[in-house]
Amino acid sequence: MATARITTLEEQMKGLVARISALEAVPAKKPRAKKAAAAADASDEEKEPREQSPWIVHSSRVSALLKEHEDAKTAVGKARLLFCSHMKGICNGDYKSLTDEKILEEALTWVAPVKKPEPAAEEPAAEEPAPKAKKATPVKKPAPVVAPAAPKKAPKPSVKSAAKKAAGGGSDSENPFDDV
Repeated sequence: MATARITTLEEQMKGLVARISALEAVPAKKPRAKKAAAAADASDEEKEPREQSPWIVHSSRVSALLKEHEDAKTAVGKARLLFCSHMKGICNGDYKSLTDEKILEEALTWVAPVKKPEPAAEEPAAEEPAPKAKKATPVKKPAPVVAPAAPKKAPKPSVKSAAKKAAGGGSDSENPFDDV
């Protein structure tokens, strides 16, 4: 019975070894190869180029005009995109209503907004501005920590006061602890 079990296990082992050797013989699949092949197939098809946004067309047009006219280019300087935005405000987004003459005229009269000057790297930087103070709110002070008082021991009544009480010679308002 034990030998029959051993022989079946040996048969199973031989089958598993055969499977493993077959899997090792096959080259590993490369998922990137599939993606590259798919991309190559897709590039063969002609894709329709996307239409440029009106803002890109407008800024390209203004840049081309500024390159053609050196005086307008120097008047605008490095703030070309700010100037394009200024022109967008003038035409309220209707870029076709702007003529080349209007753009060049505005470029010559336009003044770029002033940037804050940055401190030079060689000069020591001025003191950094203090952080903005927040609105003052009343600060609640924590209650003082008081150690619990040790309970006082009541003094023993003196012999005199005990004698008075026994004699009935004291009023109810008298405190037997007054003698202490």
